Amino acid sequence: MDEPLLVTTNAVIDAIGGTAAAAWLTRRGQSAASNWRQASRFPPNTYLAMNSALAAKGLYAPAWLWGMVEARPPASETKADAKSGSLPKRTAEWLAEDGSGKKQRKADATEAA
Repeated sequence: MDEPLLVTTNAVIDAIGGTAAAAWLTRRGQSAASNWRQASRFPPNTYLAMNSALAAKGLYAPAWLWGMVEARPPASETKADAKSGSLPKRTAEWLAEDGSGKKQRKADATEAA
């Protein structure tokens, strides 16, 4: 079962239980947590606490919401599995992105395989 992906700070805060819950979880003030709703990123040092809370609810948020880069999958996984169509969902999503969160052209994805 794939985990639902949350891609905005608002969605993450709401999923955690709201501004007060996000503040308590990250040991920040409610005003700081409230400001995250308007920002496009969270402070990087809140990543583990917030993603642990999301995982407990079966949810997932990408590392770029915290200003981090996610690890690339092993080259053997991307080449062999891309041809067979058996890539894990997150790996397939990563291959469809160019690192900036934008989708690659189909021709670029084919050349990478």
